This record gives sequence, structure tokens and C-alpha cells, in this order.
Amino acid sequence: MKIKQHDYKYNILAKLEKLSVKKMKIAKEVLPLALGITKSSFKNSCYIKIGERNNISPDKLQILANYFGCKVDDLLNEQ
Repeated sequence: MKIKQHDYKYNILAKLEKLSVKKMKIAKEVLPLALGITKSSFKNSCYIKIGERNNISPDKLQILANYFGCKVDDLLNEQ
């Protein structure tokens, strides 16, 4: 099932979907460690909806952007 990216505050899921299955599994292991959070917190961060008060801190967004080889702005899904 295709994920509706416009519902979520961040484009992390879209970035993960673009990876091969093997690389996605690795990313789901490595990224929580790099961010200093649990796997469940990382998963929850991927599903923050637009309008929710929860946010990912700028330093963690930069780590994600570095991993995906993009700019922080490319991870944001709202104006």
C-alpha cells in the first residue's frame, strides 16, 4: 500500500521507501542509534502528522538529511 506522504509532517517514510529492502532494514536499525532514540521512537517520528505538536529536533533532522543525502528542507512536508 502506498503511503500518503501529504498526511505526515516529515518525508522520512518516502526516503525509506526509495531504498532497497536490504538498505531499508539497515536504516531502521542504524538511524535510531545515530539519533540516540529507540526504534519505537524512530517509528513514531516517521508517522507524525501535519498539525501535531510533536517535532523532530533540528539536530536530528540534520542527521537524517546526512544519511539520506538530502537537505533538511527535503525532509519537511509542510510550509
